[in-house]
Amino acid sequence: MRDTLHSEMNKDGLKLVPNANTKAVVKADDGTLTLQLDDGSEHTGFDQVVMAIGRTPLTEPLHLEKAGVTLQVRSVIYMHNAVEMMK
Repeated sequence: MRDTLHSEMNKDGLKLVPNANTKAVVKADDGTLTLQLDDGSEHTGFDQVVMAIGRTPLTEPLHLEKAGVTLQVRSVIYMHNAVEMMK
């Protein structure tokens, strides 16, 4: 789903920079924005910049292990490649 959304947003002219650490957003004299990243790269010519941060899932109070649900690192629910039904 993430890949499809990314692809469709790119088709609409939106540039996504996933897993990036923002150093600064600089406004030029013409009003456009430049996104400067910690890795030294820059992305220029934007009229808007939208940033989102991830969250750690709040799964601990659910005691999912008692239901046989496997958790990955940082309490993320493990998903198999194929959808499976639990007995």
